[in-house]
Amino acid sequence: MLIGVIIMLFSESVFFASVPLLIYTCLFAAANAFCFRFSEEPTLIKRYGDEYRRYLENVARWLPRRTSYDSNREKG
Repeated sequence: MLIGVIIMLFSESVFFASVPLLIYTCLFAAANAFCFRFSEEPTLIKRYGDEYRRYLENVARWLPRRTSYDSNREKG
């Protein structure tokens, strides 16, 4: 959802040729990236432990991967 919001904000800034909206879009994206990395992820690690760490190793934060994630498959 968040990527969709960022794409919409960026598209609006291009459509309206609005530099302030582009700056807002960049700040919005940076603030969310910071919040996820330094607020949400530590909380989830405390709650779910190694299972969530394994998830972080196998799932990208922002862009989808080319292969599917299988939580049952061990790293080898």
